[in-house]
Amino acid sequence: MEKEGKFSKDSSPKEKTNSKEKKKNFSIQAFLKPLPIAIVLLSLLIIFLSYTLIHKQQLKSQFENDYLKKAELNEKQIFHISKIYCYSSASAETNQTTQPQWDLNISQFTDIAIYLQADQSSGTTEENTIQKMALYDIQISNNEEKNAALYFKDLSKFGRFDFSEENKIDGTLNYEIINSYALDYSKPQIYMGANNPIAIQFVRKNVREHFIINDLSTPILYDGRLLKQANIPSSALETNLSFKILIVNQANQEFIANVYLSIPLEEEQSIYDGYCVKEILNPAITFYRVK
Repeated sequence: MEKEGKFSKDSSPKEKTNSKEKKKNFSIQAFLKPLPIAIVLLSLLIIFLSYTLIHKQQLKSQFENDYLKKAELNEKQIFHISKIYCYSSASAETNQTTQPQWDLNISQFTDIAIYLQADQSSGTTEENTIQKMALYDIQISNNEEKNAALYFKDLSKFGRFDFSEENKIDGTLNYEIINSYALDYSKPQIYMGANNPIAIQFVRKNVREHFIINDLSTPILYDGRLLKQANIPSSALETNLSFKILIVNQANQEFIANVYLSIPLEEEQSIYDGYCVKEILNPAITFYRVK
């Protein structure tokens, strides 16, 4: 009886084998259970990477096509700027006063003449004649006080502090295209062959207000010497100016030039000596054909 009882407490070889098999099956199932999730995640990763690579390739191809298209459009330069001429000085407006003195509001200005030119090596064509022209997208640095602006300039009054608020360029300055008759310099006009300069005026108004001069025996010199007399530092005058010029020719092709200028304060002569002149021959400004 004792032998039978002892034998019943021990597991049989078959039971031990079954137990090992169960453990083995459980281990395999535990290993296989996360595989479907891993396969799904791996598939999603492959799809994402494939999409990213395809998208990058498409962008690269699009960029290359756009570049080649623009390069093809700009194989020949139809319009260009041959010269930019700048004249910087200052002037003042007189305030009324009951005292025996001068009361002045001093402003700095720069007249800018831009000489356009069209390629007429093949004669006059639809390509080198203007249908539409505009100046726009004006940006002026050092203008936190909003006292600086760009104005249309009457070319016949170039070099003089002569401007009207009516000529202030707010947004876009559109030019009238003239075929043959004489230009009216008091209006923004240009010949269709682009063979006349256009003029604009930069004005920084009232860099010094109510500047008092008590010495009435000495005549006032209405030029850049006022800036020196009023101790106006160059840091108050330093300006970077940018704008765009759009030309549409008779063939309906569109060209855009990005113009960047630093307002000249000192070249061979300083603005504090009266005036400053800067001439830029063949500036590195290109009219890119965009259409």
